Amino acid sequence: MKTKQLYPKFLVLGLVLLISCRKDSLLIESEQPKSTVAELVKSTNGDGTLSSPTRVLEADNSLISADGQTKIQIKIWSDYGESQGSNSTYWMGHESVVVDPDFVLVGGGARVTDLNNANSNVNALLYAAYPVNDNTFSTFSADSKDHIPGYNYKHNLWVYAIGMKVFYFDNSLGDFVAVPSSTLKGYMNISTVSNSSPSSAPSSFAYAPSGYTVLSGGAKLTWTPWTYGRMLCSTGILNTGSNNSFGKGKDHVYADPGYIETYSLSMQNINPHNTAKPLFTSDVILDVISQTTNSVTHTTGVNVGYLLAGVGASTTWVGSWGRLLYAAYPQNGTTGVASSKDHVYSDIGGTLTVCVTGIKPY
Repeated sequence: MKTKQLYPKFLVLGLVLLISCRKDSLLIESEQPKSTVAELVKSTNGDGTLSSPTRVLEADNSLISADGQTKIQIKIWSDYGESQGSNSTYWMGHESVVVDPDFVLVGGGARVTDLNNANSNVNALLYAAYPVNDNTFSTFSADSKDHIPGYNYKHNLWVYAIGMKVFYFDNSLGDFVAVPSSTLKGYMNISTVSNSSPSSAPSSFAYAPSGYTVLSGGAKLTWTPWTYGRMLCSTGILNTGSNNSFGKGKDHVYADPGYIETYSLSMQNINPHNTAKPLFTSDVILDVISQTTNSVTHTTGVNVGYLLAGVGASTTWVGSWGRLLYAAYPQNGTTGVASSKDHVYSDIGGTLTVCVTGIKPY
């Protein structure tokens, strides 16, 4: 006959308390805010699953309004992955980055690097960089590919998501209280527009609804493997006076007409806690430089006292082959970067435009 092993009650109680305390300590650790720039973020994607182990917090900046009643916090996350494919076809990259659940997406960007994460010897290009229009206002995605046989190289694709969090000052508590992201999403909009007929250089504008302010944008070229496809030439806000985003792409060397989808991410500029006043003041800066080498990179910053909300880029050319974008992304909380290059055939000339959108609490 088997005998039951009896354990003292205090020992069982001790084990229960130990397991409970250990569980609580793990939860507290995982929920601790990360303040170190470029530190791995251990947050969730909003569905309880851990985010990518390569997801990195790139920047964390905040500004308080002049009356001390509103605070806006901007965080920027990045993630990257290696292209997939084969030497006999194409190497393609696809990545998405999700902001933390208590933030809303206001912008993003992407860049292509070699496998050492350097900008030199990059032979792949962007064909999509856009805010995902799924009503969650949480995700920025991008796609890349090499182009033309003989130039099919492995590469890394980096994607960036810019998130915003809003606080109001609670006088009874003597501290700032966060506005729920679900509330902010009620003031946000993503518009998507496509060109009406196939083109070797498709382009389209995406306008914000009346009463909304465009914070950023993006573009996505539809592409059917294994055709040659088209690559991005313009994406994002590129005009300081218009409430829209612009997208343009082109085929290269080999004709392959098709479509482009342009995205504008905008927000109704109303303070959720005090609807009698605006939430933010926005400022758009365009910086245009001449392209005098085969590959050009340029950086532009927002004005002092503003936080970076969006990055746009556009490349033009004067030769017959054209130039293409392989980077348009936030470098940190205040600057944006764009990179363009000719490909296979030299085409030195034209301009590179870098556009940054800055916001600060009203």
